[in-house]
Amino acid sequence: MNVRTVICAPTNVAIKELASRLIALVRNSVEAEYEKSFLPCPLGDMLIFGNKDRLKVGSDIEEISLDYRLERLSHCLVPQTGWRHCVATCGFLEDCVSQYQIYMDNELIKAKESLQHEVQSNKSFLEFARDRFAHIATPLRRCMSTFLTHLPRSCILENNFQRIVQLMSLLDSMEIFLFEDSSMTSEELENSFLQQQMISSEFVDTSSLVYTRSQCLSILRSLQASLDKLSLPVVTNIASTTEFCFQKASLIFCTTSSSYKLHSFDVEPFKLLVIDEAAQVKECESIIALQIPDVRHAILVGDERQLPAMVNSKVIMKFANSLN
Repeated sequence: MNVRTVICAPTNVAIKELASRLIALVRNSVEAEYEKSFLPCPLGDMLIFGNKDRLKVGSDIEEISLDYRLERLSHCLVPQTGWRHCVATCGFLEDCVSQYQIYMDNELIKAKESLQHEVQSNKSFLEFARDRFAHIATPLRRCMSTFLTHLPRSCILENNFQRIVQLMSLLDSMEIFLFEDSSMTSEELENSFLQQQMISSEFVDTSSLVYTRSQCLSILRSLQASLDKLSLPVVTNIASTTEFCFQKASLIFCTTSSSYKLHSFDVEPFKLLVIDEAAQVKECESIIALQIPDVRHAILVGDERQLPAMVNSKVIMKFANSLN
């Protein structure tokens, strides 16, 4: 979205319903555009927050909830096991044969130290490649999926978004070659890993393992270089990651009473405020949202025939009129 917007409603039920409907529209749009079942739905522009006990986040809005986003991003942005580590371990695709030789040498050393004359495990190159791929592909997919889902395209840039989509498709193809091709032998696989195919060649077999591997390596290198240039945070504490989420989201959902939290973040100003079910919003609550700094336009949506806000206290009833 080009305009940073806050959408409020008087109750958690109302704001959850509004958010879930918008998520459904985004999902339908993505499915129509890509027609790929593996592609996560990009929801990084949207964020919902509020009282944990009252909001009761379900599967319909979980992926845009603040707490869930913090959890997922924290796994991907930590230095030791985050996305940089996942990409670095994919060097296996480039030197799998030499890594296998090192593995066999180590096994031979272990056998000699235990007074055995030959390696007991006798793991084939195919088995070794399968184990290594399974070890690196799962966390890499998880990180890339998290980026697609929880970071806006404007943050990771459109070219990186497309690279990640292509990378996930190539990883699926690699998995098919390694695990589902029953005719593949260890010797054939080793020869494939030793070959270097020029992607720019006029005569390229795009269905071959050699091409798929070359494409994976090419995309991983360009993706690492490009993502390194972005201002992705390194997770050191929950506060910095929380502020990052609020900085990058352009569409934020919350109740009118919870909108006071937006005053405490140093983020790019919001330009538009939308209050849904406005007839049920008490005037004192609406002021909280209307005082969000730098909001230029406010849209109040409601039904003048709707029941007004419920106020249980007789003392403040005369001061708590709704916007009806």
